[in-house]
This record gives sequence, C-alpha cells and structure tokens, in this order.
Amino acid sequence: MTRATVRPIGSELSGLSHAAPGRNAPFLIDGERSRVVGIETRPHFTAEIDGLAVASVEAPGLGSAANILLFPGLLRRDFVGAAGITVETLLAAPTLPLVVAQWSSAGGIGPITLRVPAVRGQQPVIDQANQRLSLRYGAYTIGISVSPAPAYFTHAVEVDGDIRVDFATDDAEHSSLVVSAGSPAEVDAAIVAAAHAPAHALRAASGPTEGLLLRTGVAEIDEGYRWLRSRLAGQISRMIEAPSDRGLLSLGLAAIGTADRTSAEALLSSLAAPAGLGVSTEAEIVYGLLAARHASTFGDRSFARRAARAWANRVPHAHELTSLAGTMLADALHHDAPPDRIAMLRASSSEGDGDSRPAVGGERRLPMAGAGRHRSGRADWVAGLLRGEPVIPRLARSSVDEAHIASAALRSDPDSGWATWRRLLAGRNADAAAMTWDPVGADGSRTAELLLAVCCGLLGLEPDAASGRLRIAPRLPRHLESFGAEGLPIGAGSVSIDYRLDRQVRRFTLTPDAGAIPPLVIFEPSVPGSVSSVRIDGESADLELRRLGAWTVVPVQLPVDATRIIEVES
Repeated sequence: MTRATVRPIGSELSGLSHAAPGRNAPFLIDGERSRVVGIETRPHFTAEIDGLAVASVEAPGLGSAANILLFPGLLRRDFVGAAGITVETLLAAPTLPLVVAQWSSAGGIGPITLRVPAVRGQQPVIDQANQRLSLRYGAYTIGISVSPAPAYFTHAVEVDGDIRVDFATDDAEHSSLVVSAGSPAEVDAAIVAAAHAPAHALRAASGPTEGLLLRTGVAEIDEGYRWLRSRLAGQISRMIEAPSDRGLLSLGLAAIGTADRTSAEALLSSLAAPAGLGVSTEAEIVYGLLAARHASTFGDRSFARRAARAWANRVPHAHELTSLAGTMLADALHHDAPPDRIAMLRASSSEGDGDSRPAVGGERRLPMAGAGRHRSGRADWVAGLLRGEPVIPRLARSSVDEAHIASAALRSDPDSGWATWRRLLAGRNADAAAMTWDPVGADGSRTAELLLAVCCGLLGLEPDAASGRLRIAPRLPRHLESFGAEGLPIGAGSVSIDYRLDRQVRRFTLTPDAGAIPPLVIFEPSVPGSVSSVRIDGESADLELRRLGAWTVVPVQLPVDATRIIEVES
C-alpha cells in the first residue's frame, strides 16, 4: 500500500462540537479564507475559497449520512451505503486557502467526482502530474491533489467548460482530497501544509482562544459563546467577499466589543477600499461609527483619521446615524486632529439633530456618549448600546429583535435577560444549536447581537483608550454564584473579571491580562438589594452608592495595576 502523504485526522478531536443525527438541512464550516457548504445527509459538498466556489464534490457510492459531528471548521459524517460504513471528514483550514476531505473505509473509496466550475471567458492551462492537477487562470491557480496514489485519477473538459475530475482508491483504508486556490505560491504552500491536517483540524475545532472569552464553568455557556465568536468571524469574512449593508453595523461592533481585532480591522479595511467606502450612505456612516469605536477600544486612530478625511471631502448626507457617528469621530480624534476638522465633524453631527456644542473649559466627553436629543429609535439603541446601557427597543419581530430585548433586559432585569439570552443561545430546536448556522438576514445577525448582549448588556463595557479608562458595569443575575470573563479590551491591553458569591458577600476580582500601561477602571457593579459594606483590597471603603430600582450600584474607580479585589456585602 502506498503511504498517504496527508496524515489522517484522528478521532481524538476535542473542542466545540455539535453531535446529532444527519438531517436534510444545510451545514457550513468556516476558515479564514475557505469554507465548505452542503446538506448534512447528502454525499456532496462545495469547497469555497476567497468567496469563490472552486470545487463541487460528489460521492454517490457512500450512501446517506446517518450521524454528524460538527465543529466550527470541521465536519465528520458517518455514511451508510452498499459498501458498508464510510467516515468522511471535511476540514476548512483556519488560516490557509485550503480544504481537505478525507474518507475512511475498509473497502476502499470511490468513485468520486469533482467539478471545477468554468471561469467565464477564460480557458485554464491544465497540468496533471501523478496525483496532482493544477488549473492555471493567469495568476490564479486551483490545485487538486489526491493521496495515497489512487487507482485512477482522470480529468476532462466538459461542454459547458467545467473541469471534471474522477478518482477512486481500491486498496486504501484512508484517502485524502486536497483543494486549494490562490497564487501559485499560495497553492504550493497550502498543499504542502495539508500534510499536517491533524494540526489544522485541532485548531479548527477549538474555536477562538484570544479576545473576550467567558469562563463561567458551564460548558453550554462558555462553548456556546465561543461558537458565536467563530461564526462572527465567518460572517465578517463572507461580508468582505460580498459587500452588503445587511448587519454591517452589528457585525463590526460585535467584533470590536469582543476584541476580535483581526476581523474588525479586515472589515474596516474592506470598507475603506475604493469599492467599499462611499458605495452607499449607510456604509459611509457606519464606517465612521465603527472607526470611532475601534479607536476608543484599541487606541488605534488610523481608521478614524481616514473616516474624518472622507467626511471633509464629502460631507455625508442626512442619515439617522450621522449625528452619533460625527460626535463619536470628533471625540475619538479630540487630541489628534486639527481643530477645524473637529469642528467640521461636530457641525456634521448637528445636521442629524445632535448636540454639536464644542468641549469647553478642558471638558472631554467620553466616546460613545452621543448627544442627540431627537434621534430615531435606531440611533437611540446604538448610542445606549455603546454606553453599556442598552434600552428596551420598540420592536420585537425576530430573533435579532429578541436579542435586543435580552441586551436591554440584562440592564433592567438581569434575571429575565439572562434567561432570554440563554434560550437564544441554545436555539429554538433542541437538536440543533443556533450557533451552528446563522446567516446574516435582512434584519441583521443574531450571532452579532447575542455577542453585543454580553459585552454591552451583561458587562456594560465602555472603553476610552485615549484616556486609558475602561468602564465595566456588570449586572449579573441573582442566581449566579460564579462568573468570569477575560480579555476585556482597553488600548493595547486587557483586563479580566472574576465573580464569586459566598453567602451575602459578592467578591469581584479585577486582574490585568496584558498591556504596559495599567488602565483606570471605572467599576460600577450592580447588586440586588441593599449594601451594608464595601471593601477594596481588604480595606473598608466609603462610597456614594446609588439605588436603581431593586438594585444598588457600587461605583469604584481604581487603577488595575495588579490584582484588585472588591467585596460587597449585603
């Protein structure tokens, strides 16, 4: 038997998983540049790379999939057919333009047919050598490789211009198909990297390991949240490939709020390109708003400067979010742009019924505060969200609107808000978690809104990187005895929060995760009932407590230069 050049992906995978019987329902697995789509029970899938469908694969002899095991970037299916049981593993590599399909069966694999769609007006230069086929369209190449050496591996150009590839293995228990696309160098590197498929699979299955993560100890919550993070990155990747205003604002805000800086900056860069910024008023205004939020979160004002220059050259038309975006940009660039540009931004914001009063007497407004007196419902919602104080929206027609309600309820009634958020996280059907498939629809992205409910509703985050300040205003449901979140972003660093309930004492621990300059944290936890005492690092503290309905707000301001412990006794 010829030894396989692509190592088999074993069964020891661990990570975010969803196991269920196969259904006549779509599936999607995401990588940064690659993805695989299909129907769970059908022995067919399509590999997409950089937004293009590069290969459609059909294996009719496998039968029908009885069970599936789904990870964010990997799918394993058990097929039952005339030849017995075949295990199929599909991998969308996390960072490479690479899709790997593996089949394992005691009786060999095949026949399998692969079709590469015709590229209109272009005829490829075809080169087949042993187990590899290259299709070159100028500087763009599609590479296909099969290992170990198949019983046959043939190609043909069909009447419609599609390239058909047929192959089978008669004597191997394990067979791998590798599909890559991009520049010739990228294809060569990806096919070589495919030899390490198990390592790529482990990474694809684990989900995000950086940014804002939850550590509650409840797998359903922690893993569900990471599923949302994985799906968000995929949604942003797809939006960049096929620009649309649908869900643009919530996707960008969720990426920034959860500290997925890579996705946020990729989205902003795509909007700033000539084919992005200026396509529509909506995209232009949203770009300014996202650029300002990015600056206040990470301290990088390059996108905000670019947005301000665009507004100077072409003042945006009246739009429901113009006032908020202009004010946010002015605040973000307060110490970084010429006074006339700041004045221009505030003037443009006044056209949207905002308060364009310049700062006086050394006053500096917190970013995201906004100042509109007569904003539309959408502007009020976004302004409240970015203050970490979302208010109840007027409408509730879809799961996205329900996520809005959960965000607001986490401020006004944390117990009901938490219950709503967890219900939406689990999905409506017991056998299919919502995070496994959540396309961006006309009303936006439920994935993004559920993530915003965490960072803006549950945690009440409001960053001000220019001043090195981060407001954290957690409002946790009464029944929670422990809760943790790490990677709360501020400038170049981040902090973690840990919560423990021990009888009548609520202990909050703030820890610096990273960053050379300690942030000043404005910590405003809300606790149910009355408060009898507060201790900070073991010392009694006399604070100006605020009653808010049945809750008490405990305002604390302190630099998080080391572990800080706030104990609230009620």
